[in-house]
Amino acid sequence: MNAEKEDERHILLKKIFPSEKLLEIGKQLGDSYCLRFDERGYDKEYKRFDEGEVINRLSKLLSDQQTLEFSSKYRDSLSTYWDFRGNYYTYDPKKRELKLENSWPELRREMERLLEKHGENARAFLRACYRICVELDKKWKNYYHIQSKAREFGMKKGWFTMLADFELGGIVTRHKGDIEVPEERVPLLRSLIEQRSS
Repeated sequence: MNAEKEDERHILLKKIFPSEKLLEIGKQLGDSYCLRFDERGYDKEYKRFDEGEVINRLSKLLSDQQTLEFSSKYRDSLSTYWDFRGNYYTYDPKKRELKLENSWPELRREMERLLEKHGENARAFLRACYRICVELDKKWKNYYHIQSKAREFGMKKGWFTMLADFELGGIVTRHKGDIEVPEERVPLLRSLIEQRSS
């Protein structure tokens, strides 16, 4: 199986399925680890299942078709908050609908448009987001860290407009003092930064 697709499926499962449903799916697939736990998620020694272990196993076990079938079967339990715009999967939280669809061409066009609009400031902003959110793994209260790093990378002005544009374009998300590059979009951002650097 394509390792990139497996990695993306791992992120998808973690993001849109509740952990109890993942355990249930694992049991239906006959996974030996999942079968050790009862319907409440405990084994005979009253140890709770490890969600990360279940996700690791399911990301390898599930086919695309099975992933779609389970998303349909458990539609009412899927996230209504997180969207997912990956290279292999696209999920709309408003409709609770998963598709085998590549969202990256649209995101790439939007990034290119914003880079054209904001020029060097946008490049500095994207590099700062990547440095803080991905390389340093600082996901909470990182607003001023990113702003400071973007200035260090050469951003001059237009922070608020640019941040709003990148948020509306689906490149980053923001909640209070947190700016996030959604995990499934990180490889796309990395490739764009590398392409612009070379």
